[in-house]
Amino acid sequence: MHQNTPLYGLVLAGGESRRMGSAKAALEYHGLPESDRMVDLLRRSCTSVYVGCREDQLSSLPEHHLPISDLPRFAGNGPIGSLLSAWTVFPDVDWFVVGCDYPFFGVPAVEYLLQADASEGWSGFHNNETQEPEPLLGIYRQSLRETLFLYFEKGGRSLRKFLHSLEQDPLLPEDPRWIRSIDTREDYLLTLQTLRS
Repeated sequence: MHQNTPLYGLVLAGGESRRMGSAKAALEYHGLPESDRMVDLLRRSCTSVYVGCREDQLSSLPEHHLPISDLPRFAGNGPIGSLLSAWTVFPDVDWFVVGCDYPFFGVPAVEYLLQADASEGWSGFHNNETQEPEPLLGIYRQSLRETLFLYFEKGGRSLRKFLHSLEQDPLLPEDPRWIRSIDTREDYLLTLQTLRS
């Protein structure tokens, strides 16, 4: 990990959650909204933690959240827009990015990522079965900032495709559930049963 570059946290809460039917950031798996849980989780290792959101969400965010809303030039482009907005506001930091739809992502996963952290580029998990990078759980080093801005300016909108272009060695999670995204109401209810059993 870079000793001289601050590590900030970015909790992605700007998704429209069409398949879930309600905001994933507000869902509770562990007794509090997922956005709160993720903020608390990242506070253990990050200097500051912010919540990435759409501009129309600002009035509905809890007061204790520090928001970074999507800037106009990046708005409507999903997670990449949120990360680029954050890097515009704070250009000289590394970002630990997490989504709000990973209820099995907790302290062990964070510690595993930090221990395996690369000093350059991106440090994140790849799917055990597909070997695809999971872009919404990982550390984006400041050294990637200009490359990501250029990728966006050339029309790139997918963080996963951007990470593919880095050709980094895959890091597999010790527990595949760490990177399991819960996207539908049915999966939410099943996951609640699993966590409570």
